[in-house]
Amino acid sequence: MTLLRDRRFRASTLIRSEAVIGIVRSTAPDRAEAAAQALLAAGLRVIEISLTTPGAVAVMARLAPSVADSGGVIGLGTVLDPARIPEAAELGASFVVSPVLDRAVIETAHRHGLAAVPGAQTPGECLACVSAGADFVKLFPATSSSPESLRQMLAALGQLPIIPTGGVTLAAASAWMASGAVAVAVGSGLADTDPAVLADGLRQLREHRNERERPDGREQLR
Repeated sequence: MTLLRDRRFRASTLIRSEAVIGIVRSTAPDRAEAAAQALLAAGLRVIEISLTTPGAVAVMARLAPSVADSGGVIGLGTVLDPARIPEAAELGASFVVSPVLDRAVIETAHRHGLAAVPGAQTPGECLACVSAGADFVKLFPATSSSPESLRQMLAALGQLPIIPTGGVTLAAASAWMASGAVAVAVGSGLADTDPAVLADGLRQLREHRNERERPDGREQLR
């Protein structure tokens, strides 16, 4: 049981510290695997393989050793059926992401030592996710919200660990995090990014995040 708790805790800690989840979805398994390897080479250490990708669980399993060697974690996305979780956990997943709140998904993820990230849009839905035990809340789709609306929501509900997802770009990540997001999840915005440009963007985002977290009286992230 301790090992299960440790895996969930490590995934949650790394998501916070890395600040970016790279979402991989493709029409073919080999393309998904190549995309994930490119993200790892650029320094991204939190990878989500969407179940919309054919053979997603097998892709995740093949990538798990490389992700672990990089010091990162890999997870499964678009999880709607809790029955998919035991196999994913056995094959190396450390977290699962859902587009909606399903308490059975959260409970099953935790039972198998995985962090759970359900999706929500409204303040009430976000709060319901946390009340159900979610480790993070996927603000989805982020295109229906904005950094300013997130800031206003967290002014009243500052305890919510929000990860904006859906239409988020690496360039916009700093604005989301300045508004209180604990991380962002980026998918298509990374797909065609040059690895050197991606690595530089990740470095700048982390520097910006660290600058805001310094205990010197300046505004800090929640």
